[in-house]
Amino acid sequence: MKRSTIGVIIVIISSLYGCASIVEGTDQTLIVDLSPKEAACDVKRKGVSVATISGSNRSLNVSKSKDDLLFTCNAPGYKEQFVKIESSASGWGVVGCFLIDLCITDYSTGALNKYPETLTISLLPLDAKPGTTKEPPVKAK
Repeated sequence: MKRSTIGVIIVIISSLYGCASIVEGTDQTLIVDLSPKEAACDVKRKGVSVATISGSNRSLNVSKSKDDLLFTCNAPGYKEQFVKIESSASGWGVVGCFLIDLCITDYSTGALNKYPETLTISLLPLDAKPGTTKEPPVKAK
């Protein structure tokens, strides 16, 4: 191989160092659709509160992490609901792991992971009769 070709390859590989950290960043915004609109959720990671969201504040900005998020949601006249959102591997993080730096950068910054971008949480009314209402829907995309 010519030296110029090797030089180009080195430059390309160097520019991809920490792929997910560069391409996707270390923070992420989740959009949460709550029903009823009066609902509010406390969001925790490893037992520590990271945010509170409500019908008027649907956007949640969190740092990426391998740890799951736990939503505890309440509204007057509705049953309390707990929703766990799991972190999964980011496509760019996987690329960085196998091709570049063996996950060192993306794992240490949290960029290796991601949460679903959207989440829908619907609370169940307190007066719902058992067996007449399906479990409240939780959708994550």
